[in-house]
Amino acid sequence: MSGKSLCLGETGIIMGIISDFFVADETDAFKYEDLATSGDTLKLHEQFNPVQYNGYTDLELSTLWAILENQEWDLETHSLKKYSFGEDGETWLMSFPNSFRNMLCDLNEEKFELVTSEWVSTEELNYHENDVSIRLVRDLIYLSKLSKKTNNPLFLWGSL
Repeated sequence: MSGKSLCLGETGIIMGIISDFFVADETDAFKYEDLATSGDTLKLHEQFNPVQYNGYTDLELSTLWAILENQEWDLETHSLKKYSFGEDGETWLMSFPNSFRNMLCDLNEEKFELVTSEWVSTEELNYHENDVSIRLVRDLIYLSKLSKKTNNPLFLWGSL
């Protein structure tokens, strides 16, 4: 891992993982990393308008997916589509399968409360603040609706 380590911040959140969510066509999605690492945040936000968090990976998201389906988590069933991994696995680009995206789009307020309550109590979210995780789900609902409307995938770009 090139000497980088995961550390817990004062709030207990894993600080070493960047978790950016955005909607784009597949060709543009591959340009995200270069722009994200260039330091040009204005251009990044103009082009991709990402929702940015720390410490969320495909594991936490796939756990949310299993909860939405009211099923046991299964690696084969609940995996985001993997597009690319950077050198030594320090970056990754994945997309949300349409079935997961559509479940997020259809999440009503009553079910939202049940799902987020269960999700934040999972072992996978031990190091995340509940209000931040709940805000992430609201952002994912918004991005899922945008994804469905534009017919472009919802992506997770992550970096250590």
